[in-house]
Amino acid sequence: MHSREQTIERIEQYLHGELSDTDRRSFEAQMNSDPSLQQEVELHRGISEAVTDRKVRALEQQLHRINKEYQERSGAKTVAFNPRLLVAASILVIFIVSAVLLYTVEFKTVTHQTLYTEHFEAYPLYQVKRSVDDTEDKILQEANRFYQEKAYGAALEQYQTILDMDPDRIDLTFYTGICLLSLDKTEEAKAAFHRIIQHKDNLFVNQSKWYLALAHLKLNQIDASQKVLNDLQASDTGKYGKLSVNLLEELEAL
Repeated sequence: MHSREQTIERIEQYLHGELSDTDRRSFEAQMNSDPSLQQEVELHRGISEAVTDRKVRALEQQLHRINKEYQERSGAKTVAFNPRLLVAASILVIFIVSAVLLYTVEFKTVTHQTLYTEHFEAYPLYQVKRSVDDTEDKILQEANRFYQEKAYGAALEQYQTILDMDPDRIDLTFYTGICLLSLDKTEEAKAAFHRIIQHKDNLFVNQSKWYLALAHLKLNQIDASQKVLNDLQASDTGKYGKLSVNLLEELEAL
């Protein structure tokens, strides 16, 4: 886990082309999976561009013109005018506004991630049916063992092997989604849960809606998460309906 200072340093190195090719590709991959990091990089980029010499000179010239036009229109006496002082003040305003935005983005992201961590729990392994084929069943037992040991990468590989042979296994599609979510492959997890929800005729619809809402929350897609939670609380009067009500209230409190 990077500290706040390390994250900022990494962003600055990226923007100034100071990262190696390997580190740059790694950082860009991290941005692709973390919308909040993308927002912060763009904000730093905007600040950096705003304080370049070219921008400062342009701002200084613009302030000169504004002052001259004001004097011509108002007939005011020429007064001592220090454009560099105004440039400095303008830059200070930019930094203050940017700091507020950075704080807001970071605070919200941390809070949403905290909610995700508090509510995510891998689904218990008790609704997986045995396979008729002996070879397939052996792979399934091994996959289930990995899942129970929280070795989600190994479990995912084995579940996928069975799905390649039997793509209609909705139960394994669901557990594949849980593995993907646990491995931070959140977009792929969302796709798995969507398939289950669209299938409709299975025992994992409400569970998939719940984990889909958590996946949106993990990606800081709050509106999408709330939409799924509202649908879930309206369609389920049991466990997941109650969980949805609680999480919606927590999101509203942010």
